[in-house]
Amino acid sequence: MPKKARYPLFLAGLLILIVGGSTALLLNAPLQYEEVLGVDGFFLIFLSIATR
Repeated sequence: MPKKARYPLFLAGLLILIVGGSTALLLNAPLQYEEVLGVDGFFLIFLSIATR
């Protein structure tokens, strides 16, 4: 995967972790939603690193 495609994927994962996690905390979302956001964010970050 070219670098130009990996960086947005990494950024999307990072934004999901930061923005999604803080929004879930502010809205008092159930723990399952926070776990899904965490798994999705880490998966995108891992995918961007693993496809080197």
